[in-house]
Amino acid sequence: MGHIKNFFSFKNIKNILVLGLALFIAIIVFLLVGFKVGTPFKPTFYNYKSYISKVNEAKINQSFDYKTFNEIDEFTVGLINNKAIAGIGSDFQTINLIKKGYIKKVNFEKLLNRKINDSNELKQILQKIYTPIVFKHLESYDEELKTDEFGNLYNKPKHLWEYFVPYFQQDGVIAYNSLKASNKSNEFISNEKIIENYKKVINKSSITNFKDNIKPYSLFNILNTLKNNNYNNLVITDAVRVNMLYGSPYKFTNNKIVSNYGSIVNENNYKTLVDSFIDLIQNSTNKKIDDKAISFNGDGLEILRSLIDPSRKDITASIMFNGDALDAYYSEDNGFNIKDKNQDTIPVPKGTIKVIKFSENVLLVDGLVVSKNISNANEDILYQTLRNSIYANIEAAYTYNDEKAFQTKLYDDYLNILFRDRFIKIFNQNKLNRDGLVKFDEFKSKLRKIFDSTLNDLIDNSELEKFKIFVQDLFSTKNNDSEVYKIIFKKILNINTDISEKKLIDKTSFVLSHIDFKNESWNEFLIEKYPNLENFTFINYTPSNIAEYDVIKRNYFINENNTFDKTAISIFEVNTSDNNIKHQRIRGVSEKTQSLLNTYYNLQIKH
Repeated sequence: MGHIKNFFSFKNIKNILVLGLALFIAIIVFLLVGFKVGTPFKPTFYNYKSYISKVNEAKINQSFDYKTFNEIDEFTVGLINNKAIAGIGSDFQTINLIKKGYIKKVNFEKLLNRKINDSNELKQILQKIYTPIVFKHLESYDEELKTDEFGNLYNKPKHLWEYFVPYFQQDGVIAYNSLKASNKSNEFISNEKIIENYKKVINKSSITNFKDNIKPYSLFNILNTLKNNNYNNLVITDAVRVNMLYGSPYKFTNNKIVSNYGSIVNENNYKTLVDSFIDLIQNSTNKKIDDKAISFNGDGLEILRSLIDPSRKDITASIMFNGDALDAYYSEDNGFNIKDKNQDTIPVPKGTIKVIKFSENVLLVDGLVVSKNISNANEDILYQTLRNSIYANIEAAYTYNDEKAFQTKLYDDYLNILFRDRFIKIFNQNKLNRDGLVKFDEFKSKLRKIFDSTLNDLIDNSELEKFKIFVQDLFSTKNNDSEVYKIIFKKILNINTDISEKKLIDKTSFVLSHIDFKNESWNEFLIEKYPNLENFTFINYTPSNIAEYDVIKRNYFINENNTFDKTAISIFEVNTSDNNIKHQRIRGVSEKTQSLLNTYYNLQIKH
């Protein structure tokens, strides 16, 4: 009994607990070490939030630890601290990364999978791959890359296009939710309303040079027009350097407006540029920057969802990027519902979000940069991964020597995926001669020629009308196989009820007139062969690659009545030839200046 009592003494119990705890810790450590050994280290790839499709994110995650950020400085710190081996950054950020030596030249031989003899050949290749606007934009940074971080001339000037692979391009817009209008008359802000507001503002203003500096489609006048039509709750994309550029034309001082639009940012003027942005917002909306009606958000997806959401009365308008605005324009895809006039629940209709582009604008290009410290092994994996995901088919325009040839090849794939097998099978079931394959090849050849003829700069509905004429001829009684063709397309289009020939012609014309990105079978093919295009369908930003850009512009924006959606196209396009809209790049700055302006911006604006 005494032995038992001694065994349960405080001292023994304490020893047992200590031994038990030590054993428990040892087991945990063993398991963690085993897990770490069994789970190889994956280097980190950075990207902005909500800036990649789920499919492509999963592909990158197979080889890398995919991380997101809100502010570009987070990625910069990751590169400096060797936590990131690569990622999607911004054009202006890359300038300082080059000067500081944090990144290396892109290995285009690996990315493009071809031998490149020298930088001149590389330049010629990239000029064919990128849109003209984007390549010109990249070249505009040459003047900033003549000197190192200390202002000393390089022996050989550097070029942004050697260190940076464009991903998407963007400019700024004002968007507002017409369903949140205070009354019917305010649902649409017409050109006439914008001009009328401009005239009133000019007449009321005591600023001596107001008319010289404020134009009808200035950000100032559009914000003021929205305010005067009761769109009072504004969310602003929280991009520090972009907002400083937006504000740069609007420094109100001594009863004058001083414009610093596009000026170089340095330690002497960064406060002025931040203050100018505050002046712009406060003077155009008649609200203080810290008013609860003015908010900031760095996540484009959150911004567009709050703008669409009918229950969010606190958000009626936004300063956002055109890609987010395009996504918001297609509001029926974002999961929010309203009651129609019959009190039935329906998705928020497409076009509910109205968009206006303003005159003193930004051209911003995001793209790939690669850490100088990446290992050869990881570099090989990186470029192979990117070729199989977001940069798949990057070389298409150069390989085909014509972006139109690539688009025709894509259309050929589309016809094969959606129609070939069922066309041949149904034709052979209904014709004794069983020459379905021959008939399909004839059918496809004619369509390819029509499609080729529409690959031009015209955004005209007459181009799409050509397909209706083709289908009318196909279904005409003059065609001996017309009834078979009607059967084929009724079955392919899953039409199980009797419909008029006119409706059948319209439905058939629609599906043939363009590559339908919303078709499930086609989307599965995209994921496998063209993940770069699948990426656009998720993001909706404007591609920097000319082949992607042309495919999307020609095919993505087709209404169900087989007409071009010119409103959507106008949001999608970054148009530098429009005399009413000027685009400026964001210039690179030193780390010190960036730190100073971030601190000042946060002190003055964040709340």
